[in-house]
Amino acid sequence: MDILFENQDFFVINKPAGILSEAVAKELKISSTTHRLDKDTSGIMVIARNPEYRKRVQNLFKARKVKKQYLALVHGEIKKDGEINAPIIRSQGLKRGVAWGGREAITFYKVKRKYKNFTLLEVFPQTGRTHQVRVHMKYLGHPIVGDRFYKFKRLPNLGLKRQFLHAQEISFLDYKFQAPLAQDLQSALNQLE
Repeated sequence: MDILFENQDFFVINKPAGILSEAVAKELKISSTTHRLDKDTSGIMVIARNPEYRKRVQNLFKARKVKKQYLALVHGEIKKDGEINAPIIRSQGLKRGVAWGGREAITFYKVKRKYKNFTLLEVFPQTGRTHQVRVHMKYLGHPIVGDRFYKFKRLPNLGLKRQFLHAQEISFLDYKFQAPLAQDLQSALNQLE
């Protein structure tokens, strides 16, 4: 496990893709997670070491006092920074979709770099809905590269076996942590150079 920081209250880890958040907690001998990342999303996670601190951090998430930043490579060219304010609802099984009457979901994004037929984004979810960034990018018409759930048919995946979504940074209270980009995602970017 790639532990980036630890103290008496919490761990900060760089979760690899392909592992459930709950498995990370179990490996650290913690009963449950403070928050979750999708199985095939890599990056930074905070895991509380005790129930009191877990509740404290969860309350910060609910009050929107935790700032999260992701990197996402999406299909197509996005011309400028923007905001997606579109409610999310469970559609079928694990899948989610945008539908009026769903739960509030807000995502800001900034164009970091443009490539031919792709755009690298910094994404800032303001709410914490399951699959939020992935659902919102598809709704925008620019699904995340490699996303098997929320894609359009026959899009190139640059050899990825998972979605190009990485939790790059998290900040709360007086803490700020960053996780380096996973090697498979860096390799996909290198193909676009």
